[in-house]
Amino acid sequence: MTTQQAERTTFHPFRDMIDPQVEQPIETANIQPDRRRYQRYARRLPCTLVTHAGEHAATCLDVGYGGIRLSTRDTVEVDKGSRVAACVKLGVSRFEDWFTVADARVTDGGTTLHLRL
Repeated sequence: MTTQQAERTTFHPFRDMIDPQVEQPIETANIQPDRRRYQRYARRLPCTLVTHAGEHAATCLDVGYGGIRLSTRDTVEVDKGSRVAACVKLGVSRFEDWFTVADARVTDGGTTLHLRL
């Protein structure tokens, strides 16, 4: 493998991280299974969130066909309905998409965002 091949990054949308043949949806006692339009799949992946204010280090908590949920350690001020980008790198693959902010909750520990495709 040449250096050029090793540095090449392939781009995929976030939905490519989901393989319904292998993954199990998140099930918690406080979420009714039929409430959601799409199943969510648990992830704990380092992620970069890009907003109008710049880049923020984040953790992708779960992924679904309708969007993702992620958290940051810092306070991220975004309005509901605004557009943001998120990117996860896994090996040479890069999963990146633009999302609409469905919900953003700021706490003492950072910000949790629900993002829709």
